[in-house]
Amino acid sequence: MEGNLWPNILSPCLLDVKPCGAFIQMESNLISFRGWSLCCRNLLKLTFTSFFEIFNEILQFSRPVFVNPVDPYLILIGSEPHEIKSMIKTIKIFSVSAWLILQLTIAQAAETIRIASIFALSGPSTEAHVPSVLGVRWAVEQINQAGGVLGKPLTLIELDNRGTPIGSKIAADEAVQSEVCAIIGPAWSSHSIAAAKVAQANGIPLISNISTSPDVTKIGDYIFRVCYNDLLQGRVMAEFARREADIKRVIILRDLSSDYSISLSKTFQAVFEKMGGTVLKTLAYRGRQTNFMNIIQEIKSSRPDAIFLPGHDDSGVIISEMSQNGLHLPVLGGDGWDVNSFFLQGGDKLEHGYYATHWHEAAETEPSKAFYMKYKGRNPFLAPAALSYDAVLLLTDAIRRAGTVKRSAVRDALAATKEFQGVTGTLAFNSDRDPMKSLVIMKITHGQPAFYKQVMPLAEDMVAGNGR
Repeated sequence: MEGNLWPNILSPCLLDVKPCGAFIQMESNLISFRGWSLCCRNLLKLTFTSFFEIFNEILQFSRPVFVNPVDPYLILIGSEPHEIKSMIKTIKIFSVSAWLILQLTIAQAAETIRIASIFALSGPSTEAHVPSVLGVRWAVEQINQAGGVLGKPLTLIELDNRGTPIGSKIAADEAVQSEVCAIIGPAWSSHSIAAAKVAQANGIPLISNISTSPDVTKIGDYIFRVCYNDLLQGRVMAEFARREADIKRVIILRDLSSDYSISLSKTFQAVFEKMGGTVLKTLAYRGRQTNFMNIIQEIKSSRPDAIFLPGHDDSGVIISEMSQNGLHLPVLGGDGWDVNSFFLQGGDKLEHGYYATHWHEAAETEPSKAFYMKYKGRNPFLAPAALSYDAVLLLTDAIRRAGTVKRSAVRDALAATKEFQGVTGTLAFNSDRDPMKSLVIMKITHGQPAFYKQVMPLAEDMVAGNGR
């Protein structure tokens, strides 16, 4: 297809040309012709005049055309010249119908505020992301029941990252095409880093609920989180290990496929050694690995006081294999353990351990008690759900303060947040868009987790860029 066949107004919209199967078909606002589909963006910006000009221009070259006003926006072009003569009148009638459909779609979109969530809805990480998915749904449901935001309901677009960084990048691209106001998620740091690069490049505010790697918010000024980061988490767990648990010698297990595990293990090691502790070895593995006998033999021969295992739910697999091989050392972890799937995969075999998290139902604040009373019967009921719930409420609070869904204004309102009262605590951002919040330490005894203590951040934790 020659470029000079297209009027100038269409060229900024052009993305791709691909085959289209049907001859004429109209269902659910989709009309298509046998021939070719021209995939475009920004069609909502076309005026009726320019829209009709595109029809006339293409018809001169014996190529019927139509528009699919549902994401992703398509112009569908036929390629059978002998069929066109008998169809010109029908096509022109359809062109007016398509314009009306397009305008109806625009009007409907204008009556809602579109937000996206990006989590694993399929793949091996699905179970670990269920709390995050549910927390967003609960918050959207509550906000819409209360009348929405700025008089408009929220429309939630759930996007599947398939539990991978590349899937997160693809999902973020879909969010861009859907012209959302903001993105909630992803959960894991490696996923958020991939999605955040797309969000930043397109000026879309992104709020991760539980990505703790410091590198996430370094990506740019449109990237936020409602959780503490690994600088706080690593310091607190290292200080707890040395001062309170009296652990002197540890082995660290590091997942080389996880930005979260790498970040948290490095912070823990630096603080633990600074306080006089000894890291005997740092042993590497990769997520979804199934055999850990080499690691277990290394641990047995080194005789540490404890193990630091900053992984996600698959940490349970390692703990289970350790237990099966007679290794019953205390194990410490991070917030990646706070999902049901950690215990289902073997965390319930841990005799004695501790891990950090962001919230527990024992918290006595009014937002926390209200959240607990409303959703306590729904499972899984864990910190990632409370955090994603907070992320949506924070976003809507920023939209109200901005008085608009314009992305730049929402970003500015988010950055200016002070004393936001969330389920997981009071939130205020530093200049790196990291919140200063308390941390909860959970204790595991015979496979059962229980609230142990709450730790408040130090003044040094509140300084932007500290430790980076």
